[in-house]
Amino acid sequence: MVACTNAFFETQFRRFGFSILICGSRARFVYWDRAGAVVSRRFDYTRNFILLAEFLWRLNRASPGDRGVDMSVVPTSLPDSQDSAIRELLGVGSSDPLYGYIVPVDTALQNPKDAEGRPLKTHHFYVGPRPAPKQGTLLEQRTRSFHVWDVAQKRVVFFKETWRLHSQGTRTESEVYRELHSRRIPNIPTFEHGGDMSALGTKTITHLFNKAWWCCTPNHKARLPLVQHRIILGNVERNLSTFKTPKEFLTVFKDALTAHESAYKYLGLLHRNISMENIGITSEGRGLLMGWECCSPKSCKELLGIQMGTPPFMSGALLDQSTQDKHHVLADDLESFLHVMVYTMVRYLPNASNVEDRNTLLQIFDEEYVIDEGGRAIGGSRKRKYLADLDFPIVKKFTAPPKITTLLRQLCDLFLIRYNSTLRFMERHTPETRFKTRSDLLACHGEMMAYVNLSVPSCEDWPDIDISAFYTIRPANRYGF
Repeated sequence: MVACTNAFFETQFRRFGFSILICGSRARFVYWDRAGAVVSRRFDYTRNFILLAEFLWRLNRASPGDRGVDMSVVPTSLPDSQDSAIRELLGVGSSDPLYGYIVPVDTALQNPKDAEGRPLKTHHFYVGPRPAPKQGTLLEQRTRSFHVWDVAQKRVVFFKETWRLHSQGTRTESEVYRELHSRRIPNIPTFEHGGDMSALGTKTITHLFNKAWWCCTPNHKARLPLVQHRIILGNVERNLSTFKTPKEFLTVFKDALTAHESAYKYLGLLHRNISMENIGITSEGRGLLMGWECCSPKSCKELLGIQMGTPPFMSGALLDQSTQDKHHVLADDLESFLHVMVYTMVRYLPNASNVEDRNTLLQIFDEEYVIDEGGRAIGGSRKRKYLADLDFPIVKKFTAPPKITTLLRQLCDLFLIRYNSTLRFMERHTPETRFKTRSDLLACHGEMMAYVNLSVPSCEDWPDIDISAFYTIRPANRYGF
């Protein structure tokens, strides 16, 4: 039933939905939204068929919005004179359906008006394809992003929809982008506009039943509601997986790391969701750090105690069952950068590794994760294992040019202290010294930035490999990367 619901939400534009669970002569009604499910008491529909009949009658008579359909997305078409050209710009096939997406102008502005006092538009309309489905659970399907056509300004822009956490102390991604640009943080996408969607079903309600007397959730742990949020970004040409040369990849990686360092230094922000999807490339081949919906101030311990991120790229420490009360720190973000680099190089960079070694490395990121009673993802044993090994198995299995191998070895060495018990013991029992310890090196960006900065100039003499042919043999991944 859960698998069907996952597909139900992933292949349709929905904010919530209903299903009926039938076991023999017993049945239950189930309400689903992006934050969970509410299940009714079971009843015998063979004896009391009125409940089932009334539910189906009401569902049939309800409006699409009351049934959970996202009414802000509608099928649409383009004028014949523009259709083929716009489809080519968006990379959409001639027979693929197009949809219209509504995005709020700026929900932070109250009653926006122009210079003459006339009300401004509250929403803009965009045309784009249906987003490609991604495998994963309903709780993981919180973000969709793709290019769309701006009908008003006649250009391609980047559309993003997120179901964000809604609680005191959390800021919307729109607000974060405004602050990042106001402080001139480099390598951040241009923020056009966006905000929370204000309509039926844009806020989840399953959290309202956490404290009900009949709730069966262990410990009745409070869950935060989710709110639908949409934004439009500019200058995002393509994603990280489409890098053209090793030089471009390292340049993009360096730019994203620079953006993270500046946001942490000047605004005290931890990104908390470093992943392939959140590193973009401009038309000039420079990097952008996106996906700030999960960010939190480094001083906000309450928010940092909530697990966030994309499991394949989350740090092994955050996924460790023995550290359930762990707070997110800078080292977790830096480790995520390393996981993104390793995964991208192994999967997309042509190399001499055999298929068995390459798949072994990719399995580190394709691990099954278990959701515990508190809603945390538990796993990451393969990450902890390969980062704790002094022999650097990832460097041995990944046959790459010497300079790439050197960079990977240097970065993996940085994180040995997190998972190698021998090194941790030695550090704890070493007398204080004026030199930085291994743990100190993960408390700032300096060491990682230094290694990457040294690699970017040296990659000038790397061969400019055309990796487009390599895409045809890349292995599949259940997370859609």
